[in-house]
Amino acid sequence: MPMVMECPFYKRDNYLKLSCEGASLKFPDKDARSEFLLGYCANSYNWRKCPIAHCLENYYFRKDEK
Repeated sequence: MPMVMECPFYKRDNYLKLSCEGASLKFPDKDARSEFLLGYCANSYNWRKCPIAHCLENYYFRKDEK
């Protein structure tokens, strides 16, 4: 069953690689990938707790203030 990505910065993933607006990640196996995706990217409550998403939110907040 496909996962629905909640993080607005998510771009794509391909097997063990994940790309978002702020980073490209390579996971050691499918379990590590699923753990990260379910813990952050596909989690409507936790995606903001992802350090990458947090940095990007701060970046856009600063950019909008200028």
